[in-house]
Amino acid sequence: MVPVVKGFEPIQFETGEAWFGRQIPAVQAKMMGPGRYEAWTKGEFEFRELATVKPNEVWGPRAQVTPLKDLLSTGNQ
Repeated sequence: MVPVVKGFEPIQFETGEAWFGRQIPAVQAKMMGPGRYEAWTKGEFEFRELATVKPNEVWGPRAQVTPLKDLLSTGNQ
């Protein structure tokens, strides 16, 4: 939750995808790793697919990095 304060502009947040898109290719490749970066630049999956939300009966949903094999088996098909 973000408070709204009279007299101030609402806070503007940048998405992770927008921030990542502003980085130089070397930084992008280092962050993703060579396999993910190569597949992403070839359009084999969408940026939003990099994270997967898994349910957990005790703790609730949790986000995790999507394995490369899963990205390649489901991306853009």
